Amino acid sequence: MPRPKDASRSIERAHAGCVREIHETFEGTVLALGRALELRDYETRGHTDRVVAWTDRVTERLGLDRSVRRAVRWGAYLHDIGKLRRCRRDPAQAGAPERSRA
Repeated sequence: MPRPKDASRSIERAHAGCVREIHETFEGTVLALGRALELRDYETRGHTDRVVAWTDRVTERLGLDRSVRRAVRWGAYLHDIGKLRRCRRDPAQAGAPERSRA
């Protein structure tokens, strides 16, 4: 039978692995959203990667804790997320009100 201390360490390692996997999955998700922005607007190609690289350098130079650096990195991926909401309407209809889909 495992000793309580050994079982506790095993649970802690498993938990740390799960947390790491969640962080990696989330980072992949926010990266995909950032890249989706670039697909909509060709002029911004590479912008997300440049902002993230700059953010990494600044937060490291400031000596911020790894968890804070990760949060700021995620913010860098998502800083233009509002651009995904832009309506794709025909320019000729720009002044026309949208119809309700009731």
